[in-house]
Formats: sequence, structure tokens, C-alpha cells
Amino acid sequence: MLAKLSAPALVVAALAVSSRAQAETEDDFQLWSATFLTVDVPLPPPRLAVWLDLHARRSDAASVGIVRPGVGLHLAPFASAWVGYAWIPTARDDAGTVVHEHRAWQQVIFQHKLDPGVSIQSRLRVEQRFSEAGDDVALRYRQFMRVGWQPSADVPLGLAVWDEIFFNLLDADWGPARGFDQNRFFAGPFWHATDFARAEVGYLSHYVERGEPDLLGHTLAMNLFFAFKP
Repeated sequence: MLAKLSAPALVVAALAVSSRAQAETEDDFQLWSATFLTVDVPLPPPRLAVWLDLHARRSDAASVGIVRPGVGLHLAPFASAWVGYAWIPTARDDAGTVVHEHRAWQQVIFQHKLDPGVSIQSRLRVEQRFSEAGDDVALRYRQFMRVGWQPSADVPLGLAVWDEIFFNLLDADWGPARGFDQNRFFAGPFWHATDFARAEVGYLSHYVERGEPDLLGHTLAMNLFFAFKP
């Protein structure tokens, strides 16, 4: 079922970006690094887990950090549900100040492995966003889809392709406008260092609709993933 859902979602995301390809864009070169940690809590069912992801991002004009803790529940071997909080400080070079954003977030993750060596993950996330720059609460929906391919269990290397599309569900006085917000597309190799650790590095195309010129970020993305299951 997930395999059937993944292709349409990726096609919709591609069409959303391509329909804006004719708009004037401003290129931006960025460096993103992230660490993702999940730990299953060794208690009887229902299986609880904790989540933490940390990000450091640098663009031509700003530095952004993200600290995002959460707690989750394994609903089935292929599905989990999560809730959490995120703190996002943004330091813009031209302003010389730091603006803090706070988010409550909820997400559901579906994942499945197919033969030969193909893994599929789908994540649906909703965010309630609060910013020092305004009084309104911004509501955003994010749809993430990842396909990974590892040629053999004996070979720790593989290839990952993923796409995430963002939609604002409400207007907010500090910037977000209802409708399509941005799209992120990634492709690159990964390395399973151990059963619980994976490293991923590659190219990330980051398209942000902000009124002409829109922003097209060309990004080197480096991610580390740790998943502990006691």
C-alpha cells in the first residue's frame, strides 16, 4: 500500500515545483547538517519512544538552528505516531538580530521494506508555529516521502531519494501565506555504519515561494541517524 502511495505523492510534489519553474528565482548556496536520534523505551507494550533532532543551517544571508524533541508510540511494526516541540532561532546577517520561532508538532510515520533492498517511508506532519515577529499562529502541513535502496545486506552502502512538500493552511501576520510554501528534494548515498547508525550526504534542492524572486537553495546536506532499540 505504501509503495502505491509514494509515487503519486512524489509526482504531486514535482508538479508543484515545476509549475513555478518559470517564476524568477534567486539562487542561494547553503550548508545543512542534522542529527536524528530515536530511542525505544524498554517498557511493556504499548511501545513508547523518544525523539530528538538537531539542525545547524547556513545560507548566504542567515544562520538557523533547530532543536526538536518529541515522544512517540509504536502503533504497529510499520507505523508510529509522535508529538513534540521545536525551537528555531534564526540569525539574519543584515538585521544583526535573532528571531525565535516555537512550534508544536504532530506526525505519523509509515515505513515498509520491499525486495530487493528497497525501503519506503512516508511522514505526515502538522505544525503550529509561533514567532516573535507576529501575533498570529501559523498552521503548516508537511508531506515527506523517502525511498532508499541498498543492493545487499552485506554491502553497507545505498542510495536515498526523498521529497518533502510544505503547505501553509492559514495566513499569519508575520509572513506565512495560505497555500504552497516550499519543497525540498534530496538525492545522495548513505552508509550504514552499524545496525543503529546511518550517515547520509547529498544534494538538496530547496525551493521557497516568497513572491518574485522566489528562493532556490542549492544545499550540501549531511545527516546522521541513530536508532536505539533496547
